[in-house]
Amino acid sequence: METSPHLSPAEASVKHPRIVTARRMGVLSLAIVVVVGAFFVRLVDIQVVRAAELSDESTQFRTQEATLWAERGQIVDRTGQALAHNADRYDVTARPCTSPTSGETAKPSP
Repeated sequence: METSPHLSPAEASVKHPRIVTARRMGVLSLAIVVVVGAFFVRLVDIQVVRAAELSDESTQFRTQEATLWAERGQIVDRTGQALAHNADRYDVTARPCTSPTSGETAKPSP
């Protein structure tokens, strides 16, 4: 190994700091690109490839059907006389988009 006239043999064997820094930056940049690429692939998998499946699965975990019976008291005036009484009422609710005859109008029965 030939040394320059102004460097000792020990100094000549040490790598230049700019070369070491450039290699480290290259390795670090490559590692960052690999990690960001892995996140991007995972994001596409979740948002595009399996979106419908994951949406259905999350809906099953979030929703629950239950009938809750409200316990209500009577409404009375200051003398204790009932102004409103409790009575069972049954409400029927329909969504037109789920009815078997969607798009048709209801006809009154004779």
